[in-house]
Amino acid sequence: MNLPWMAYRTFERKKDDPVFFSITKKIMEKLKLIKIPTERASFCHKEVDDSLTLLMKEPLVSDSVSCKKGCAYCCHTQVSVTEDETQLLIEKGIHHLVKKENIQLLKLQKNAANSGEKWLQLPYGLRKCLFLGDDNSCQIYMHRPLVCRTNLVIGNPNQCSTIDGSEKPLRSLNTFKADMITMGAFLHSKENGAMPYMLYKVLNGTNKTIAQRRENLLQP
Repeated sequence: MNLPWMAYRTFERKKDDPVFFSITKKIMEKLKLIKIPTERASFCHKEVDDSLTLLMKEPLVSDSVSCKKGCAYCCHTQVSVTEDETQLLIEKGIHHLVKKENIQLLKLQKNAANSGEKWLQLPYGLRKCLFLGDDNSCQIYMHRPLVCRTNLVIGNPNQCSTIDGSEKPLRSLNTFKADMITMGAFLHSKENGAMPYMLYKVLNGTNKTIAQRRENLLQP
């Protein structure tokens, strides 16, 4: 199981706290009642967004976060996704994914996807998220993964840069509730993994319906 590091770190710290553990437990219980994968993913996204909106109402918090539109350093790092999120990403972003250059990029990325060391050895340009536009904006922002929603940085955003192939120490906003929600989603999911690996697996025939849609879109 490929768990998001920051959410997992929070979970290890808070799992013995009944209040925080109940958040993860309730999310897992609710997910059992939702039968459609994309709806499960959207449910978790909304739960995380609601918790972060509440957190960001405090001016001291919102003024401290340096993450802004157009800053795409984190869009060149590893992102873990659930099986449900993978389905949602493909459904909402398939028109971006089937571009020939993106298919080639995905093939390169998936080989290094589940190894942080191999990932950082890829040239910076080949590590960019497949959903990152030329203007450094997310083309599927409303449907971006949980990890992208919860990793909020305090301080100079240049600290997030991995252009030189290394990760630097970061000061991150404590998003404990959102992290516990995220862990509920990952613990409920049958399979998790790095986004390129998960996307490649589904796009290459695991899901025949999506694979057929991909082939139809590639027709001249």
